[in-house]
Amino acid sequence: MGGSNENFPGVMRPSTIRGGLKPGGGNFTAGVGNNRRALSTINRNIIGAPPHPCAVHKRGVLTEKVTAQLAVREHHPSLESLSCVRPNYMSQQFDINERMRGILIDWLIEVHYKFELMDETLYLTINLIDRFLAVQSVIRKKLQLVGVTAMLLACKYEEVSVPVVDDLILISDKAYCRKEVLDMEKLMINTLQFNLSLPTPYVFMRRFLKAAQSDKRLELLSFFIIELCLVEYEMLRFPPSLLAAAAIFTAHCTLSGSKQWSKTCERHANYSENQLMECAKLMVSLHQKAGTGKLTSVYKKYNTSKYGYAARTEPAVFLIDEGC
Repeated sequence: MGGSNENFPGVMRPSTIRGGLKPGGGNFTAGVGNNRRALSTINRNIIGAPPHPCAVHKRGVLTEKVTAQLAVREHHPSLESLSCVRPNYMSQQFDINERMRGILIDWLIEVHYKFELMDETLYLTINLIDRFLAVQSVIRKKLQLVGVTAMLLACKYEEVSVPVVDDLILISDKAYCRKEVLDMEKLMINTLQFNLSLPTPYVFMRRFLKAAQSDKRLELLSFFIIELCLVEYEMLRFPPSLLAAAAIFTAHCTLSGSKQWSKTCERHANYSENQLMECAKLMVSLHQKAGTGKLTSVYKKYNTSKYGYAARTEPAVFLIDEGC
């Protein structure tokens, strides 16, 4: 995949987003130190911008991609361990930390939402970021570049229409040039050994929701809960399948007001209620603070009619009460 020849400026002019979606270079680095300063700028720009479908360049034949995806879905249990990263990998980074990761992911969730990309793209983007950072040291002023490049690669894998590089430079407030993005793309794809076909929590979510015979309300609440986990570094200690099962279990409990985990769900997910409880309690805690914390992209996204105002659902606090 190397350097992107698909994304040349002649395909389509990059879209204009008012003010850019920026933490942008120095602003982003300074914003990390103050935690929210950069994000407040991002939020103002995103809220003021119109919806921005990022359809720019039709890809060619997708047969190989579809075949690869089917193979992954058929064999994803055995591949899951390859998708996981060490839950303490950030301790080996010398210039970035888990808080900076959270700011980056929160921003990417807003970018993903504004560009109207596929759900799979978001999950793959975050997976690529964590797998890359787990083996490659990165200085803080390049962290946003890692995120933008991971989104570019994820789009190439998941989307039919791929953003041009210039659009990604624009949302970064022109903090990086085209060559930097393409060079990072080469480094990332080689570091990951061209392996993009690993199962993310999204794959398991779809499978388990089907087993649960979910309605739209359960589906939206489940995705709200698991997207809260994407921002949180501490949730990396749980494998993707357990995160997915726990999100659906927590959503079930939230909507019913009692513990709900059917034998059918247990059989398909291969997790018992007891195995899910630790993760579910953490998810309830994330749900409780979702609208009041400093990183609120997921809450704002799911506090819209498009997502059924799932964020307004009262959390299942009984799950974290003593004796539960």
